[in-house]
Amino acid sequence: NITLDTDIDLTGKDWTPIGTDYDNSYKGTFDGGGHTITGLTVTTNDQFVGLFGYLNRAGMVKNVVMEGVLITSNHMFGCTGGVVGYSWGTIENCSVSGSVSGTDCVGGVVGSQKAGSIIGCSSSATVKGKHYVGGVAGEKWGTMTACYAIGNVTLEIASQKNNFGGGVVGLNGGSRVLACYATGNVTSTGSSTGNVHIGGLFGDSYTTVTACYWKNNQERGYKTAPESTKVDGTYVTWQNAVDAMNTALQNAGSKWRYELKGALSTLKKQKVPPATNINRQGSICHDEKVAYRPFLHYYTSFQSTSPFPISSSSMARAITLRLSALKGSAYCLAFICSVAASTPPLLLSFNSST
Repeated sequence: NITLDTDIDLTGKDWTPIGTDYDNSYKGTFDGGGHTITGLTVTTNDQFVGLFGYLNRAGMVKNVVMEGVLITSNHMFGCTGGVVGYSWGTIENCSVSGSVSGTDCVGGVVGSQKAGSIIGCSSSATVKGKHYVGGVAGEKWGTMTACYAIGNVTLEIASQKNNFGGGVVGLNGGSRVLACYATGNVTSTGSSTGNVHIGGLFGDSYTTVTACYWKNNQERGYKTAPESTKVDGTYVTWQNAVDAMNTALQNAGSKWRYELKGALSTLKKQKVPPATNINRQGSICHDEKVAYRPFLHYYTSFQSTSPFPISSSSMARAITLRLSALKGSAYCLAFICSVAASTPPLLLSFNSST
């Protein structure tokens, strides 16, 4: 494992990506500690290029700022990113500025995300590539949550290939994308005998997309589905977008939230709510009451307005479903406490399987 305790300036230094191929893939945890790596410069014919070349399933890269990168890969099947070229692992809380250029899979943060997750990452880098090209990821098959790109993307169309360019991801497959946005323009050069798909968010998409927004030169979020939302400043503002993205993140149990500062929103990771604190008299602390006040309001208002009492079996089913959704999260015990503190009271017991 690696933990940075200071900023690093790589300007004028030769750099060999950490993890050059599968046999030498990075399997540890790299924690940048919020520090900045400046001036990473790579021009190479290697296939996997970035701060890290090949990130193993067991690998994680987090909490690092890549400032002023100049990365170019000329490999025919190259995977090029500002943080990771080719990833099966986890990338969280990383940001990139500068320029990233390559061939096959090119992204501001990661060239090809084959599995794993990318969370809370952003890029203002300009990105250029020839096949799968995106502001955050060239292609994505794992999960992506709370990521955004504000740099321009250029798809340099390969003449005999299918080509995909998007503000966030070029080719979006596999698992979901949640609460992401793009503002960088997406343009293309050249022509192809294959398919050319370009979109404000994704060049093409084959998976669930929730609460994602874009505002750039493209009229559609992505070619195969029009339900993503464009911020037009009139019917949909950035405040609308931030509210919707934060609601989706909260509903998913994510600790990430957007904050609208100036024209665009930025990301911040929230602290995990404290563990529930119940004293011997069974009182519930303020934080837990606030966390599930919507449930208390729903229950008490329904009881007061309904001509019939809610059956215990119906309420038990509703509570069990909610507990299943919260299982393993920091809010689970808080929810139990809010039920216990409800008025009128609910007399319930919880077993270990619940």
